[in-house]
Amino acid sequence: DRGVCSGCLNIDVVNSLPTELWYELDSDIFANRILPAMKRLADVLDGGLESALGVYVARYDMLRESSPDAFTQTHDDYWAGFYS
Repeated sequence: DRGVCSGCLNIDVVNSLPTELWYELDSDIFANRILPAMKRLADVLDGGLESALGVYVARYDMLRESSPDAFTQTHDDYWAGFYS
């Protein structure tokens, strides 16, 4: 259970992100480039790493459900070695 992020951003802020950013983020998610994607999100959102992690995980979950074949690793292998 990931719980609720106390520093999470308003959904309107997330929805206002440019389409190009989502394409870049999706590419990073499929390639398991967690830290570069989180850094980009933190910079764009100006909400710190906690907010970036919340957005990243939500997008990962959505993509894992909608495009499971695009991932080259299992869920457990994907997150192995990443500690937040």
